[in-house]
Amino acid sequence: MLAPYHLIDVYARGALGEFAAFVWMPLIALGLEALPKRWAVPLLAMSFAGLILSNLPVALLVSIFLIAPFCLHRLWRDRSVLLPGALAGGLGVALAAFYLLPALTLQEHVTTSLLWGAYYKPSSWFLWNGPPIVFLFLLPPIALAMAMLSLLARSVWSVITVVAALAAVGLIPFVWDIPLLARTQFPWRLLCVVEFAAITALTARPPRPVWFALAAAVLMFPYLTGISRALDAIHKPVDEAELARVMPDAPEYLPRGFDVSDVRDLQRSVNLAPYRKLPRAPVIVVPRRAHVTLHRAAFPIWRVEKNGVDVPTQGPLISFDATPGVYRVVRVAIWQEWIGGLVSLAAAMLLAGWSLLVRGGPAGARRRPRTPATQS
Repeated sequence: MLAPYHLIDVYARGALGEFAAFVWMPLIALGLEALPKRWAVPLLAMSFAGLILSNLPVALLVSIFLIAPFCLHRLWRDRSVLLPGALAGGLGVALAAFYLLPALTLQEHVTTSLLWGAYYKPSSWFLWNGPPIVFLFLLPPIALAMAMLSLLARSVWSVITVVAALAAVGLIPFVWDIPLLARTQFPWRLLCVVEFAAITALTARPPRPVWFALAAAVLMFPYLTGISRALDAIHKPVDEAELARVMPDAPEYLPRGFDVSDVRDLQRSVNLAPYRKLPRAPVIVVPRRAHVTLHRAAFPIWRVEKNGVDVPTQGPLISFDATPGVYRVVRVAIWQEWIGGLVSLAAAMLLAGWSLLVRGGPAGARRRPRTPATQS
């Protein structure tokens, strides 16, 4: 928890979803290491599901740079881990399906195109071609120090640390041209894998004091700079009045077709004040014929009804041609929610049954009654 990128991520960047993803990596590694033991399957499945639910880009990076190489390492030592490992991975995806399926299939209804522009390409954030911000200068020392601390262990964790560190700072540039990885936005997100793998290697074989002192000296700049930025962010006053007036929102989550022409590289919010007075109640009374626009995004989960009959609407904010009468905005469940929820429920029931099997089976807690002979 005291690793530099961990501290910077939460106190300087405020990346809470990414920070929440950190907790699952040791649990995933523990589950992989314990395979093919029965209790490892539910642990691995639930941990992988938690990772997916925390942050999708980090989940992708952890899958490629941590889970995949460690799985290959485990398979090299023991082929029997293949089936339970595949089962745990599938169950983890299924457990997260209630979130994952809507997240992957509803992107066309929001302005996610802003997430894949030049500003959010990983290659735009390498030190030699990225924006001239202090944050980018913190990354290479972290990657270097973690690689130094891991090398003496000479284990699979050393390999994971070095490869991820090189990729994080852009020294394996072709990696970020892979279509899926190109959508992870920031290469420095890999530092969460770097730190975990390095610390794991460090616990297996601590370095000599001189080597540790050299790594600490390299980390001095990231720690001091990160702490100063964190203190500045904590004590910087928040203009509550301005927030209440402008009502800014993240542009990538606004409905598709919304006017985001003012969005720039470092200007990542949209002024919603002009829409403040639009009606937002679930029941709207229209006294005369009019074109009505609501303070609600045109998203598939919303439907407008009049006398129980669907009313045709348009976007990007819900709008429709109205005649005098009472209109209701109804929340409806879409197929992504139903299917994703059923898949997650089935996975949870399967895991519950598996857990009961673990407790009652030979690998569980069944014990012979103690006798004077066994006591002695």
